[in-house]
Order: sequence, then structure tokens, then C-alpha cells
Amino acid sequence: MSKSKNKISRFWVNEYIEHIKCNVIEHASYSAARAQLLSLVSVCNGGETIVLTGPSYSGKSKLITEFEELCNRPFKNDLLRKRPAVSVSVGNKSHAGAFATKDFTLDMLEKLGHPGFVLDSQNLATNLETIQRRSSHTNSMLSQVMQNTLEVLKVEFLIIDEAQLLELIQGGPDAAAKVLINLKDICSDANCILILTGAYPILDMLLPIPHLLSREFLVDIRRYRSSDDLDLLEFEKLLEWYSSGLVFENQVTSLREWNQFLYQVSYGVIGNLSHLIRGALANMQAVGDVALDVRHFEASLRPAAHFKSMQYEIDTGEAFIDGLYTAVDANTIHRSSSNPANDRFLRPFQPKTKRYLKGSRV
Repeated sequence: MSKSKNKISRFWVNEYIEHIKCNVIEHASYSAARAQLLSLVSVCNGGETIVLTGPSYSGKSKLITEFEELCNRPFKNDLLRKRPAVSVSVGNKSHAGAFATKDFTLDMLEKLGHPGFVLDSQNLATNLETIQRRSSHTNSMLSQVMQNTLEVLKVEFLIIDEAQLLELIQGGPDAAAKVLINLKDICSDANCILILTGAYPILDMLLPIPHLLSREFLVDIRRYRSSDDLDLLEFEKLLEWYSSGLVFENQVTSLREWNQFLYQVSYGVIGNLSHLIRGALANMQAVGDVALDVRHFEASLRPAAHFKSMQYEIDTGEAFIDGLYTAVDANTIHRSSSNPANDRFLRPFQPKTKRYLKGSRV
């Protein structure tokens, strides 16, 4: 690519990326989920649970971040005295592919800012003492410290983001269920609301825990479905918003001219659409072009195996939610179905063993 072309494309692409970073797009699915979440927190009691779910990349973490900032804004200068909302993202820091319950509890205490569990990056000696102290505590003791911390800080909402990753905890689903029950009990004793956030597989993880489900409210950040005309109109609005600032080839004026293709490869999920656009822009610059064309999208698509996994997660999650809330008796779906076609509701997110060609693309 010539230096002049490189300079031209880099200029408008940088401006465009800055535009989508700095400007929050208000779209129907996100707005509906936010309104539902804010309504629920005003009527829920301490010890009850809200589950925020939806497809991967649908905006769940963004909504939780916005909610946490909204709750804490009046106390931003005094969060060690009062902290209405605290969010902890489940992360796997183990080198063996699984992490312990204790690791997760320590992460929560550190996020809460408990002085006995926060590492000081500037003082190695103090850090060593903190690490030694952390390792000496039992799970039972840490649970008590956790409850006390929630009470002292007057936490109203304990948010666990990416909660479906708890299944990676040592001991698998059974251990994850025990962690969730323990969290629910801690929140009940501390009189705060537990908010669990995760992609659709979280629904499967909650099935064996009726103690938790009996106090659960569900918020679903829906994708835009092709079967719903209003959803398709909203998806067109997304395409128009993302078109602003783009430079196209071949007299194309909007992403809407590729609407069917972009819907199919994004599956109607806004985060996937954003990822596709940024990937296409990267490909455009890499091959030396200065304007966007559909071939740049085609060249930057994810492997077919990734796409099929995402499609399976969405289809199964939506079927699970639709079945759960249209059935008169949920047990007839989850436990007593005599129809083999409904067996997926027993463990809906068990992966299907299917091979795909290496490097194949959708």
C-alpha cells in the first residue's frame, strides 16, 4: 500500500473507531433490559436473585458497569464507608484449568477493597504479608469476612459477572452450585440482592439449585430475531448508526445494503456486528484499500466452528427461556418430558461433539 493511501485510510478509520468508542448507541434491546433491571431492583428484597442473561456480546457487562456506576456515583469519594453496588467478574487465574472456591472469595474481598486483602503494588514486603495472610484463612472464615464486609459497606447489590464460568471451579457443576448457594445465603444474611450475569449457559447451571431459582428474577438482553418484523427494523437502525462515518466502495452508501449478509453473520447481536465491522476495517487496511467493501467482511469472518457454537448457544438458550416461561409447570419440561425431542431441556448446554474442517469459514 502506498504511503498516501495508508495515510488516507488510517485517518478516517481512526476517526470512525473513536466515534463508536465515544458515542453510546441506544438500541431497543439494551434499553428494554435496562428498564427491566432498574424496575426489578426497586421491588426485590434482600436475599433474592436477579439473573441477567443473553447471547454472548449482547451488552450484559456494559449494562452491569452502567448500573454499578449509577448506584455508586453519590458515594464515589467514600466507597470504603458506603458502596451500594459491587461487581466481581469471575476469572480463572489457575494454571491447571480450574480454580478454587477460595480464590474466587479472595477476588471478591479484594474488589470490595477490604484492607486485609488488597495488594499494594508499591510495597513488596506488605504484599508478601497479605498473600501469607490470605492463604491462611479457611473458606468458612472468608465467608464470614465477606458477609461482614457487605454489611459494613452497606452493599445493596452484589453482582457476579460472567457467572457461567463458575462451572470451571474445582469440583465442576456441583461445586459451582455450592458456591452459588453460599453466595445467596451470604446476601440473604447481609440483606443485599444477588445479581448474576452470564451468557445463556448460566441457565443450565442454575437448574439444579431450586433454593436459588425460587428467588430468581430473569432479565434477558435479547438479540434481534429474524422472525420478528419489529426486531428487523431495529437491526436496520443499528446498521444505519454504524454506517455514519464509514467510507464505502462501489457507490454503496450504507451497511443496510448488505443487511441480510450482516444479519446472518452477526446473528442479530450488536456486539457481533461491532466486531465484524472492526474486523473488516482491519482487513481493508491490511490489503491496501481505502474504502470498505463486502469482501473485507468476508475475508475477516470467524471460523465456522466458532459461528456454529454461537448459533447453538443462542438457539438453545432461546428455546430454554421460551419453554421455561410458556409452560404451566416447568417440571414437565425439565424433569418429566417423555418426548425425546425435549430432552435438551434437561441439560441444554451439553456440547455436541461435531468436527469442523480446520480453518473453515461461514
